[in-house]
Amino acid sequence: MSKTNYPDLLKQASYYAREMRLNDWGSLELFHALGREICHAENEAILFTWFLASKSGYDTKVGFGGDKVALLIPTDNKLYAVPFLTVGKKQRRYYVANLDPKWKMDDERIYTYEDDYPQAGGLVVFSITAPPVTEGKSVTKTLKFSYGGQEHVIPISISVDAVRFFEYYPQTNFEVYFDALPSAGASSTLQTALRPLVQGKTEKEAVSILLRFVQTAFGYKTDPEQFGREKPLFPDETLYYDYSDCEDRAILFARLVRTLTRLDVVGLDYPGHLATAVNFTDNIRGASVTHQGRKYVICDPTYVNADVGDCMPELKSIEPNVIKIE
Repeated sequence: MSKTNYPDLLKQASYYAREMRLNDWGSLELFHALGREICHAENEAILFTWFLASKSGYDTKVGFGGDKVALLIPTDNKLYAVPFLTVGKKQRRYYVANLDPKWKMDDERIYTYEDDYPQAGGLVVFSITAPPVTEGKSVTKTLKFSYGGQEHVIPISISVDAVRFFEYYPQTNFEVYFDALPSAGASSTLQTALRPLVQGKTEKEAVSILLRFVQTAFGYKTDPEQFGREKPLFPDETLYYDYSDCEDRAILFARLVRTLTRLDVVGLDYPGHLATAVNFTDNIRGASVTHQGRKYVICDPTYVNADVGDCMPELKSIEPNVIKIE
Protein backbone atom coordinates (compact mmCIF):
# COMPACT_ATOMS: atom_id res chain seq x y z
CA MET A 1 0.00 0.00 0.00
CA SER A 2 2.88 2.35 0.70
CA LYS A 3 3.97 1.90 -2.93
CA THR A 4 0.61 3.10 -4.26
CA ASN A 5 -0.38 6.70 -4.95
CA TYR A 6 -2.09 6.91 -1.54
CA PRO A 7 -1.27 10.61 -0.81
CA ASP A 8 -4.01 11.77 -3.19
CA LEU A 9 -6.60 9.55 -1.51
CA LEU A 10 -5.48 10.67 1.94
CA LYS A 11 -5.67 14.31 0.87
CA GLN A 12 -9.22 13.85 -0.41
CA ALA A 13 -10.31 11.93 2.70
CA SER A 14 -8.86 14.64 4.95
CA TYR A 15 -10.67 17.31 2.91
CA TYR A 16 -14.05 15.59 3.33
CA ALA A 17 -13.39 14.99 7.03
CA ARG A 18 -12.97 18.76 7.45
CA GLU A 19 -16.02 19.53 5.31
CA MET A 20 -18.17 17.17 7.42
CA ARG A 21 -16.60 18.57 10.64
CA LEU A 22 -15.52 15.11 11.76
CA ASN A 23 -13.41 14.76 14.88
CA ASP A 24 -10.65 12.13 15.17
CA TRP A 25 -13.11 9.29 15.77
CA GLY A 26 -15.18 10.44 12.80
CA SER A 27 -12.06 10.47 10.62
CA LEU A 28 -11.33 6.87 11.57
CA GLU A 29 -14.92 5.96 10.68
CA LEU A 30 -14.48 7.66 7.30
CA PHE A 31 -11.24 5.73 6.65
CA HIS A 32 -13.03 2.50 7.63
CA ALA A 33 -15.98 3.23 5.31
CA LEU A 34 -13.53 3.79 2.45
CA GLY A 35 -11.78 0.55 3.34
CA ARG A 36 -15.00 -1.42 3.25
CA GLU A 37 -15.90 -0.02 -0.17
CA ILE A 38 -12.48 -0.93 -1.56
CA CYS A 39 -11.75 -4.20 0.25
CA HIS A 40 -15.24 -5.62 1.02
CA ALA A 41 -13.82 -7.82 3.85
CA GLU A 42 -13.64 -6.55 7.43
CA ASN A 43 -10.06 -7.64 8.16
CA GLU A 44 -8.77 -5.88 5.06
CA ALA A 45 -10.91 -2.81 5.82
CA ILE A 46 -9.34 -2.57 9.29
CA LEU A 47 -5.84 -2.92 7.83
CA PHE A 48 -6.72 -0.15 5.35
CA THR A 49 -7.96 2.04 8.21
CA TRP A 50 -4.77 1.39 10.17
CA PHE A 51 -2.67 2.33 7.13
CA LEU A 52 -4.44 5.66 6.51
CA ALA A 53 -4.53 6.47 10.22
CA SER A 54 -0.80 5.88 10.58
CA LYS A 55 -0.09 7.97 7.48
CA SER A 56 -2.29 10.70 9.02
CA GLY A 57 -0.10 10.81 12.11
CA TYR A 58 -2.23 8.80 14.55
CA ASP A 59 -0.36 6.41 16.86
CA THR A 60 -2.53 3.45 15.89
CA LYS A 61 -1.45 -0.18 15.98
CA VAL A 62 -2.84 -3.35 14.47
CA GLY A 63 -3.46 -6.45 16.54
CA PHE A 64 -4.45 -10.03 15.84
CA GLY A 65 -6.79 -12.32 17.76
CA GLY A 66 -7.68 -15.69 16.29
CA ASP A 67 -8.44 -15.05 12.62
CA LYS A 68 -9.48 -11.42 13.13
CA VAL A 69 -7.65 -8.12 12.93
CA ALA A 70 -8.11 -5.33 15.49
CA LEU A 71 -7.38 -1.62 15.19
CA LEU A 72 -5.77 -0.37 18.42
CA ILE A 73 -6.03 3.34 19.23
CA PRO A 74 -4.53 5.51 21.99
CA THR A 75 -6.46 8.35 23.61
CA ASP A 76 -6.26 10.70 26.59
CA ASN A 77 -9.91 9.91 27.27
CA LYS A 78 -11.16 6.86 29.12
CA LEU A 79 -13.28 4.45 27.09
CA TYR A 80 -15.69 2.21 28.99
CA ALA A 81 -16.64 -1.38 28.18
CA VAL A 82 -13.84 -1.42 25.58
CA PRO A 83 -10.93 -3.92 25.77
CA PHE A 84 -7.43 -2.40 25.86
CA LEU A 85 -3.75 -3.33 25.95
CA THR A 86 -0.90 -1.48 27.65
CA VAL A 87 2.00 -1.45 25.21
CA GLY A 88 5.54 -0.15 24.77
CA LYS A 89 8.08 1.75 26.81
CA LYS A 90 5.59 4.54 27.48
CA GLN A 91 3.10 1.98 28.81
CA ARG A 92 0.46 3.67 26.67
CA ARG A 93 -3.05 2.25 26.74
CA TYR A 94 -4.42 1.12 23.35
CA TYR A 95 -8.14 0.47 23.03
CA VAL A 96 -9.68 -1.96 20.56
CA ALA A 97 -11.56 0.32 18.16
CA ASN A 98 -14.97 -1.09 17.29
CA LEU A 99 -15.76 0.68 14.02
CA ASP A 100 -18.48 -1.84 13.16
CA PRO A 101 -21.00 -2.42 16.00
CA LYS A 102 -21.61 -5.98 14.73
CA TRP A 103 -17.90 -6.86 14.79
CA LYS A 104 -16.41 -8.62 17.81
CA MET A 105 -13.13 -10.35 18.52
CA ASP A 106 -13.61 -14.12 18.91
CA ASP A 107 -10.43 -14.53 20.94
CA GLU A 108 -9.78 -12.55 24.14
CA ARG A 109 -6.03 -12.74 23.45
CA ILE A 110 -4.79 -9.99 21.14
CA TYR A 111 -1.23 -9.89 19.85
CA THR A 112 0.47 -6.71 18.70
CA TYR A 113 3.92 -5.07 18.54
CA GLU A 114 5.77 -2.50 20.64
CA ASP A 115 7.51 -0.35 18.02
CA ASP A 116 5.98 2.95 16.92
CA TYR A 117 5.46 4.02 13.32
CA PRO A 118 7.71 7.03 12.50
CA GLN A 119 6.04 10.45 12.78
CA ALA A 120 2.79 8.92 14.01
CA GLY A 121 2.46 9.84 17.67
CA GLY A 122 -0.98 11.48 17.68
CA LEU A 123 -3.70 10.45 20.11
CA VAL A 124 -7.30 9.93 19.04
CA VAL A 125 -9.33 12.77 20.59
CA PHE A 126 -13.01 12.13 21.37
CA SER A 127 -14.12 15.67 22.23
CA ILE A 128 -16.81 17.23 20.02
CA THR A 129 -15.99 20.77 18.96
CA ALA A 130 -18.81 20.74 16.37
CA PRO A 131 -21.48 18.15 15.50
CA PRO A 132 -20.88 16.37 12.17
CA VAL A 133 -22.71 17.40 9.01
CA THR A 134 -22.92 14.74 6.30
CA GLU A 135 -26.23 14.94 4.43
CA GLY A 136 -27.81 17.89 6.24
CA LYS A 137 -30.94 15.94 7.17
CA SER A 138 -33.05 17.00 10.15
CA VAL A 139 -36.36 16.12 11.79
CA THR A 140 -38.76 18.32 13.75
CA LYS A 141 -40.35 17.54 17.08
CA THR A 142 -42.52 19.32 19.62
CA LEU A 143 -41.84 19.22 23.35
CA LYS A 144 -44.22 20.47 26.04
CA PHE A 145 -43.84 21.49 29.67
CA SER A 146 -45.69 23.58 32.25
CA TYR A 147 -44.33 26.26 34.53
CA GLY A 148 -46.22 28.64 36.79
CA GLY A 149 -49.55 27.22 35.68
CA GLN A 150 -48.86 27.90 32.00
CA GLU A 151 -48.12 25.28 29.34
CA HIS A 152 -45.32 25.98 26.90
CA VAL A 153 -44.82 24.35 23.49
CA ILE A 154 -41.22 24.04 22.30
CA PRO A 155 -40.74 23.18 18.59
CA ILE A 156 -37.23 21.93 17.81
CA SER A 157 -35.18 20.77 14.84
CA ILE A 158 -32.80 17.84 15.39
CA SER A 159 -29.87 16.80 13.20
CA VAL A 160 -30.33 13.24 11.91
CA ASP A 161 -26.61 13.30 11.01
CA ALA A 162 -25.64 13.90 14.62
CA VAL A 163 -28.01 11.22 15.97
CA ARG A 164 -26.71 8.67 13.49
CA PHE A 165 -23.07 9.59 14.17
CA PHE A 166 -23.47 9.29 17.95
CA GLU A 167 -25.50 6.04 17.90
CA TYR A 168 -22.46 3.82 18.54
CA TYR A 169 -20.05 6.47 19.78
CA PRO A 170 -17.64 4.85 22.28
CA GLN A 171 -18.72 5.56 25.84
CA THR A 172 -16.21 7.97 27.32
CA ASN A 173 -15.81 10.35 30.27
CA PHE A 174 -18.66 12.74 31.07
CA GLU A 175 -16.60 15.85 30.31
CA VAL A 176 -16.85 15.01 26.58
CA TYR A 177 -20.67 15.00 26.73
CA PHE A 178 -20.94 18.14 28.87
CA ASP A 179 -18.60 20.08 26.58
CA ALA A 180 -20.22 18.93 23.30
CA LEU A 181 -22.19 21.50 21.34
CA PRO A 182 -25.61 20.61 19.90
CA SER A 183 -26.20 20.87 16.15
CA ALA A 184 -26.91 24.30 14.70
CA GLY A 185 -30.59 23.52 14.11
CA ALA A 186 -31.18 22.18 17.60
CA SER A 187 -29.34 25.09 19.21
CA SER A 188 -31.16 27.71 17.13
CA THR A 189 -34.67 26.32 17.65
CA LEU A 190 -34.14 25.77 21.38
CA GLN A 191 -32.89 29.31 21.84
CA THR A 192 -35.72 30.76 19.75
CA ALA A 193 -38.32 28.96 21.87
CA LEU A 194 -36.74 29.23 25.33
CA ARG A 195 -35.00 32.62 25.32
CA PRO A 196 -38.28 34.63 25.46
CA LEU A 197 -39.31 32.57 28.51
CA VAL A 198 -36.17 33.42 30.50
CA GLN A 199 -35.50 36.94 29.24
CA GLY A 200 -35.96 39.57 31.92
CA LYS A 201 -36.28 36.99 34.68
CA THR A 202 -34.13 36.76 37.79
CA GLU A 203 -31.32 34.22 37.66
CA LYS A 204 -33.21 31.84 39.90
CA GLU A 205 -36.46 32.03 37.93
CA ALA A 206 -34.69 31.66 34.58
CA VAL A 207 -32.86 28.55 35.79
CA SER A 208 -36.10 27.23 37.36
CA ILE A 209 -37.87 27.46 33.98
CA LEU A 210 -35.07 25.55 32.23
CA LEU A 211 -34.99 23.03 35.06
CA ARG A 212 -38.72 22.33 34.79
CA PHE A 213 -38.42 21.98 31.01
CA VAL A 214 -35.73 19.28 31.26
CA GLN A 215 -37.44 17.56 34.21
CA THR A 216 -40.84 17.15 32.58
CA ALA A 217 -40.61 17.37 28.76
CA PHE A 218 -39.07 13.90 28.40
CA GLY A 219 -40.08 10.40 29.44
CA TYR A 220 -37.72 8.48 31.71
CA LYS A 221 -36.02 5.17 30.93
CA THR A 222 -32.63 3.83 31.90
CA ASP A 223 -30.08 3.07 29.18
CA PRO A 224 -30.49 -0.73 29.46
CA GLU A 225 -34.27 -0.33 29.16
CA GLN A 226 -34.03 1.88 26.07
CA PHE A 227 -30.86 0.64 24.34
CA GLY A 228 -29.92 -2.62 26.04
CA ARG A 229 -26.56 -1.09 27.06
CA GLU A 230 -25.07 1.90 28.83
CA LYS A 231 -25.26 4.92 26.54
CA PRO A 232 -24.93 8.52 27.75
CA LEU A 233 -26.66 10.80 25.25
CA PHE A 234 -25.33 13.90 23.55
CA PRO A 235 -27.79 16.86 23.47
CA ASP A 236 -29.16 16.08 19.98
CA GLU A 237 -29.84 12.49 21.05
CA THR A 238 -31.70 13.53 24.20
CA LEU A 239 -33.92 15.77 22.08
CA TYR A 240 -34.42 13.04 19.46
CA TYR A 241 -35.29 10.04 21.61
CA ASP A 242 -38.53 9.87 23.59
CA TYR A 243 -36.76 8.78 26.78
CA SER A 244 -33.68 9.82 28.71
CA ASP A 245 -32.12 9.28 32.13
CA CYS A 246 -30.19 11.33 34.70
CA GLU A 247 -26.90 11.87 32.86
CA ASP A 248 -28.67 12.77 29.60
CA ARG A 249 -30.81 15.41 31.30
CA ALA A 250 -27.89 16.81 33.29
CA ILE A 251 -25.87 17.23 30.08
CA LEU A 252 -28.72 18.98 28.23
CA PHE A 253 -29.67 21.18 31.21
CA ALA A 254 -26.07 22.32 31.70
CA ARG A 255 -25.86 23.31 28.04
CA LEU A 256 -29.14 25.28 28.20
CA VAL A 257 -28.14 27.16 31.36
CA ARG A 258 -24.75 28.08 29.99
CA THR A 259 -26.20 29.22 26.65
CA LEU A 260 -29.27 31.10 27.88
CA THR A 261 -28.09 32.55 31.21
CA ARG A 262 -24.28 32.52 30.90
CA LEU A 263 -24.07 31.14 34.44
CA ASP A 264 -21.36 28.63 35.31
CA VAL A 265 -22.50 25.02 35.78
CA VAL A 266 -20.78 21.88 37.09
CA GLY A 267 -21.78 18.24 36.92
CA LEU A 268 -22.31 16.29 40.15
CA ASP A 269 -21.34 12.64 39.89
CA TYR A 270 -23.01 10.64 42.67
CA PRO A 271 -22.88 6.84 42.93
CA GLY A 272 -25.45 5.77 40.32
CA HIS A 273 -26.73 9.30 39.66
CA LEU A 274 -25.70 12.45 37.81
CA ALA A 275 -27.00 15.94 38.59
CA THR A 276 -25.84 19.53 38.15
CA ALA A 277 -25.20 22.65 40.22
CA VAL A 278 -25.23 26.33 39.22
CA ASN A 279 -23.04 29.18 40.40
CA PHE A 280 -25.48 32.10 40.87
CA THR A 281 -24.32 35.68 41.31
CA ASP A 282 -27.34 36.13 43.61
CA ASN A 283 -27.38 34.53 47.07
CA ILE A 284 -29.67 31.53 46.52
CA ARG A 285 -30.70 29.29 49.38
CA GLY A 286 -30.71 25.53 49.20
CA ALA A 287 -28.41 22.52 49.03
CA SER A 288 -25.07 23.34 47.45
CA VAL A 289 -21.50 22.22 46.88
CA THR A 290 -18.30 24.24 46.97
CA HIS A 291 -15.83 23.89 44.13
CA GLN A 292 -12.62 25.90 43.84
CA GLY A 293 -13.92 28.32 46.45
CA ARG A 294 -17.21 28.99 44.66
CA LYS A 295 -20.73 28.03 45.74
CA TYR A 296 -22.81 25.96 43.32
CA VAL A 297 -26.49 25.44 44.14
CA ILE A 298 -27.81 21.96 43.30
CA CYS A 299 -30.26 21.74 40.38
CA ASP A 300 -31.35 18.17 39.65
CA PRO A 301 -32.91 17.73 36.17
CA THR A 302 -34.13 14.19 37.03
CA TYR A 303 -35.75 15.04 40.38
CA VAL A 304 -39.14 15.84 38.83
CA ASN A 305 -40.72 19.11 40.02
CA ALA A 306 -37.86 19.73 42.45
CA ASP A 307 -36.89 23.38 42.75
CA VAL A 308 -33.50 25.05 42.60
CA GLY A 309 -31.59 24.01 45.72
CA ASP A 310 -33.48 20.72 46.23
CA CYS A 311 -31.40 17.56 46.57
CA MET A 312 -32.73 14.01 46.50
CA PRO A 313 -33.11 12.93 50.16
CA GLU A 314 -30.98 9.81 49.71
CA LEU A 315 -28.08 11.89 48.33
CA LYS A 316 -27.95 14.66 50.94
CA SER A 317 -25.22 12.99 52.99
CA ILE A 318 -23.09 12.00 49.96
CA GLU A 319 -20.27 14.16 48.67
CA PRO A 320 -20.39 14.04 44.84
CA ASN A 321 -17.46 14.15 42.48
CA VAL A 322 -17.56 17.57 40.77
CA ILE A 323 -17.20 17.58 36.99
CA LYS A 324 -15.81 20.87 35.68
CA ILE A 325 -17.38 21.97 32.40
CA GLU A 326 -15.22 24.01 30.02
